[in-house]
Amino acid sequence: MTEKPASAGSETAEPVTTANRVADYWQYLMLMAEDRCRTPREDFASIIAQAEGEGGRPSPREVAEHMHSLISPGFETTAQAITHGLHALLEHRDQWHLLQNNRELLDPAVMEMLRFRTVAKFLFRQAIEDTPVGGVTIPAGAIVVLALASADRDERQYPRADQFDITRHAENVAFGKWKHYCAGAPLAKLELKLTLETLLDRFPEASVVGGQNLAWRRDIRIDALEALQIDLGSERLASATQRAHDLRRNRP
Repeated sequence: MTEKPASAGSETAEPVTTANRVADYWQYLMLMAEDRCRTPREDFASIIAQAEGEGGRPSPREVAEHMHSLISPGFETTAQAITHGLHALLEHRDQWHLLQNNRELLDPAVMEMLRFRTVAKFLFRQAIEDTPVGGVTIPAGAIVVLALASADRDERQYPRADQFDITRHAENVAFGKWKHYCAGAPLAKLELKLTLETLLDRFPEASVVGGQNLAWRRDIRIDALEALQIDLGSERLASATQRAHDLRRNRP
């Protein structure tokens, strides 16, 4: 697909460019899916394409959608979860110091980081049959919007839901539930945990740079922070930089 240039200064330039790139991305996935359905190789896309389910093998479109569900969440949502989580933890200094002195709270801290600012704001599902929910019947074929970020602040489920508390031992729906549970959840939680351990060990005085203007990207799907500046502490940073320099210099 060829991008159509938009006139400079046009308010529609950015949406059109983005739409063209998204179309190119899906075209690439569809071509790959069709190829793997016809001629499987030794890769994960082929495993998906050749999988036998109750209704037979998946269609190329289903293969493409599954690949997208692994590519996109496996990168951006995890990066945003780390960013939002560090922002919450470093801004709540009492919780940061509590974690420094109680490493056994690493796992619940990760879960609270995911709950407090859930990255995936909405999921969209289609009802396959008439389904009663909360006294309302959702008709078959209707599109349902699931607000995960809202569910993770539900006062009926979490006492003091708007309070960031790493001692909270509670599950959340940041990764979904049941058969729609995120396949990459264990890896994402491990990445969050390793990030915390590294900061605690090497930069215990880390803090969010004051005075910065936080900006969020306009995105209905995920809570996307454009950037977060963190002060690692000048002495610790200088020491870490020197160690890295020494390691490079002493390599055989």
